[in-house]
Amino acid sequence: PLAGTEDADWPFFSPDGEWVAFASRGTLRKVRLSGGSPITVAAMPASERFHGGHWGVDDTIIYSVYRSGALYRVPAAGGTPSRIPVADTSKALTHPQLLPGGRSILVTVTNSSWGAGRLGVLDLTTGRLRQFGPGNGPRYLAGRLFYTSAGGALYRQEFALDALTPHGSPE
Repeated sequence: PLAGTEDADWPFFSPDGEWVAFASRGTLRKVRLSGGSPITVAAMPASERFHGGHWGVDDTIIYSVYRSGALYRVPAAGGTPSRIPVADTSKALTHPQLLPGGRSILVTVTNSSWGAGRLGVLDLTTGRLRQFGPGNGPRYLAGRLFYTSAGGALYRQEFALDALTPHGSPE
């Protein structure tokens, strides 16, 4: 185990692979994989629980919180998180991934029930959310979208980054 990571949850890596960020005891923290003590990046609201994050190439961390489904952005070096504006606040957004180009975020969209989700993309310039199909925990890599179904099966599907839409049939 990495020292100081007791009670760690929801780990994710820095773009250079040198650090791992995680939630622990009401804080977002990071620790260098080569060793050392964890560093607090940000405190989370007391009523909220971490629900997924992503460390962007711009050295910014975006993350979601469980109860409200709100998205936040904070410098990876630490600081005060700022809430990411979303036009439709009735939707809870979780499992964020900042897409290449830094103008949109891939998310899981849920309503009040935390069951089956839908895949979506949030446009950071307008705050508009576009949903495009059932699924949870989406991740983009090299022209493909990977996600799970409500039943737990893992899928992959071609994804047009320029249009921010999946195409073809999921496999």
